[in-house]
Amino acid sequence: MSFAAWLTGLSGSGKSAIARELVGLLHERGVAAALLESDAMRAQLTPFPRYDEADRDFFYGALGDIGALLVAAGRPVIFDATANRRRYRDAARRRIARFMEVYVDTPLEVCRARDTKGLYRAGVALPGVVAPYEPPLAPELVVHGDRGTPGESARAIADALAARGWLAEARGPLLAVGEDLLEAADVADAHLRGQVRRASCPSIRFRRSRMPKFWPETKTTSAIKITSIQSSVLTPSLLQVCGESMSDDAWYIICT
Repeated sequence: MSFAAWLTGLSGSGKSAIARELVGLLHERGVAAALLESDAMRAQLTPFPRYDEADRDFFYGALGDIGALLVAAGRPVIFDATANRRRYRDAARRRIARFMEVYVDTPLEVCRARDTKGLYRAGVALPGVVAPYEPPLAPELVVHGDRGTPGESARAIADALAARGWLAEARGPLLAVGEDLLEAADVADAHLRGQVRRASCPSIRFRRSRMPKFWPETKTTSAIKITSIQSSVLTPSLLQVCGESMSDDAWYIICT
């Protein structure tokens, strides 16, 4: 089983910096997590955002659907999104069995002073200023964006995921060992197609690839890289989330 961690907090709280550090840490531990960053995803889902209630209802609903689909297909997901209403995060929690809500708690005055995206100065209807922001009532973890470094917060999240045993299982959920590459491909194909059917993803392609650098201690002779997962739910521009254009963040089937 895979997992999702949703980083929520005000604009300027430090979510994105922490999320990028977290994805890097997970990669070092052999976990190729997909990062669903709200600004990047909004450019695809709502390229002309209104930032009103209806717009946010659609966007966060779609974001949660994509994350749940990826998790069902075996890909860990990191959500980097304010999701100002609790119901947005709660809806994702109901769909994802292994779900961790992380509250990036940063005072509004610190977020205003940072204003890295210029949104406060631009007068956008930001949560916590014009629109409401509902902080988590019982998050699995709280980190503080005005203390320490993003790397320290990311390590706290990674440690919390590891303490639940989620990283150990996510590290090699698609590991197949066989006498040769084709045998491993057959094992992997049968396992993956079962997962993909449940996630409504009809197609998987395999190709040979170098040994991923995050398993340097493993003695292997070859590897298969899953280069894409296609789904009618995902648009072509979103296929990169599933590994289509990610050379490092991808699943591998290892042959000894």
